[in-house]
Amino acid sequence: MKVLFLDVDGVLNMHNSGGPKTLNRNRLRLLQKIIVTTGCNVVISSSWRKSHFYLSLLGRSLKYRNISIHSITRDLSDLNLLRGDEIKDWIDRHLDVEQYAIIDDTDEMLDSQQAYFVQTDPNIGLTNDIASRIIQILS
Repeated sequence: MKVLFLDVDGVLNMHNSGGPKTLNRNRLRLLQKIIVTTGCNVVISSSWRKSHFYLSLLGRSLKYRNISIHSITRDLSDLNLLRGDEIKDWIDRHLDVEQYAIIDDTDEMLDSQQAYFVQTDPNIGLTNDIASRIIQILS
């Protein structure tokens, strides 16, 4: 199974426009391109997974583009762990992961994840170049 660990803020929206919880159509189209091209499953690693309201909003926006949320990572922040630790926890519990990529605007990844991680600029979000890099990682 191919998996894309997806952050939302700073990836599908930009911190400097539209408000922090406004999903950008162009960024959603680029996400759709990644998924269609690679056939990957989407696992939400974003803080949006902690809110039923925001997770629902994200689910509806993705469903409109025929994208489904496969899973979410567990929230291990109470243990003072990084997002990379939460992703490692998810991978360790899903032994059928063959390839994965991580897209996030913060660098909270483990050293072992750096080859699979692409960081976005939170003021720009997902770009064509970043989408191409994610496709390359998952191909």
